[in-house]
Amino acid sequence: MNKVSNFGLIKKLKSISLLGSLLFLVVVSCVSTVNAYNLQGFKWPQPFTTFYVDIPGENGLWHDAFEGAMYEWGMNTVFQYYIVSGTYSDPCNAYDDKNGVRFDSTDCGDSWGSATLAVTHTWYIGTTIVETDIVFNSNEPWDVYFGPLSYYSMDFRRVAVHELGHALGLDHEDSGVSTIMGTYVGNTTIPQQDDINGVAAMYDYIPYIPCTYSLSPTSKSVLSGGISSSVYVTTPSNCNWTASESLNWVAITSGSSSAGSGSVYYTVAPNTTNIQRSGTIMVAGKSFTISQAAAPLITYYRDYDSDGYGNPNDSLTTSSKPTGYVSDNTDCDDTNASVHPGATEIAGDGIDQDCDGVDKTSGGNLIIINPDLSFSIPDALYQSLAGDFNLWLDFEFFGDQSGKLLWELAASGIATPTGNYINISPTLSFSISDAKMQSLTGDINLEINFKFFGDQSGKLLWELESFTVK
Repeated sequence: MNKVSNFGLIKKLKSISLLGSLLFLVVVSCVSTVNAYNLQGFKWPQPFTTFYVDIPGENGLWHDAFEGAMYEWGMNTVFQYYIVSGTYSDPCNAYDDKNGVRFDSTDCGDSWGSATLAVTHTWYIGTTIVETDIVFNSNEPWDVYFGPLSYYSMDFRRVAVHELGHALGLDHEDSGVSTIMGTYVGNTTIPQQDDINGVAAMYDYIPYIPCTYSLSPTSKSVLSGGISSSVYVTTPSNCNWTASESLNWVAITSGSSSAGSGSVYYTVAPNTTNIQRSGTIMVAGKSFTISQAAAPLITYYRDYDSDGYGNPNDSLTTSSKPTGYVSDNTDCDDTNASVHPGATEIAGDGIDQDCDGVDKTSGGNLIIINPDLSFSIPDALYQSLAGDFNLWLDFEFFGDQSGKLLWELAASGIATPTGNYINISPTLSFSISDAKMQSLTGDINLEINFKFFGDQSGKLLWELESFTVK
């Protein structure tokens, strides 16, 4: 039974196998006519096509049986079915250009006929098939077996062989000749001679298109830093291919196998040597060459004291950093880890800890805190919106106010810059990194932080924010 629906240029032909009251009878005729096959009038432009098959259930029984049914046509005719396993294509989607198969309780939303086992949907333009999809009636009892047809279950494999005959262009044949394409299912399980003749009539004189493969690009040159990239394979949709690599600095991340055109994605690791390297990965049977530049030569400096700063007089030029070397070359004493740019300078000890070329003297900003807690700053740089000013400042202890120790600005004036000043920030806070507090029990070296407390009855007050005994 054939039903045709028109949809503009694309037409859909449904070829339906029936299961009726004569389900278990083989329809025969007294006349046996060779080449009595019936053709639908539509065929593929080449003698092959691909099905996307992922039929769940029964631990792969239906999937394997469907693949076996495809194999029967390839063994006996010029027509070849290819399979993409584990990839589902909806047989009710007529516009995805992929042949699909599944079980369903309806035929794409239409009710099953009482005797319908399966439906093959054939989509074609003119006389050229562009897509075929097969839906099996899940309401029927199915199994897989060979031999005579059972009264209790339907053999999925032989029905699949029948529907795949429709998918390549054969119609029902009830001439009496032994055929898999009879309207009623019977004991025939594979394509018969008349089925083979029908396929030959459609496809034998069409030249077979062999699988050819091309790569784009055919090679790749990369810098020493490494990359992630891809190579594109162009081939007919029925052609399978794989990609593989054996280089320890190249890894295929995806696309190691496919059917039809597709991409292979790969990564190239950084080259840490000063030697250019090249190698190949195999893609669709072709060599894809990757060439990588050598790492650039860099000068590294010996860091004997492991402080992160290198000796400018002890260096190596190489493509990768040697152990015990750094890229910095500003250490002025590579035997002492406490001596390097940015280190804390200890005044008056005869050592240039911060590598600025001089040892800070102790007379410039050593602040003496008297026993009455008063002190003077001979050179303070006040940073303000109006500009920077060098000032001398005298502070007197104001007292303890609610647990806060306060100092009053007693006097101030313009100072002659000494080059060794204490910073007064725009918020009027300042720190004394080197203070000596004189007391009856002995002198104490301190680091002190003050912040501006406010104007109280015309007196400018500073609060002791924190201090550290050195």
